[in-house]
Amino acid sequence: MESDLQIPFEKGKTVACVLTRAAGKSSPVGIIVAHGAGGDMHSGNLAHYAATFADAGFPCLRFTCKPTRLPYRVKACQAVLDGAAEVPGLDQVKAWIFAGHSMASLS
Repeated sequence: MESDLQIPFEKGKTVACVLTRAAGKSSPVGIIVAHGAGGDMHSGNLAHYAATFADAGFPCLRFTCKPTRLPYRVKACQAVLDGAAEVPGLDQVKAWIFAGHSMASLS
């Protein structure tokens, strides 16, 4: 099951996210997946990875962060991590794993 989300960011901006989770499965560990430079949350295999993680019981958030400046991307990653705690239905998640493709792995 996928849900579109907007997580608050700096100066009234939001970060567009998609939450993927399987019904009836609720791991205390969630996974946040980010794309590389030039991509978005729908790029490459990110949706496939999110579905695979969710099927294994891990709620998965993927998000889009277009600017390639590393400090901006780090702030966006932190906003998603902080905002994940406020997403309804994710209160059982006590720890998050951050995974990234290409430049996102540096964030």
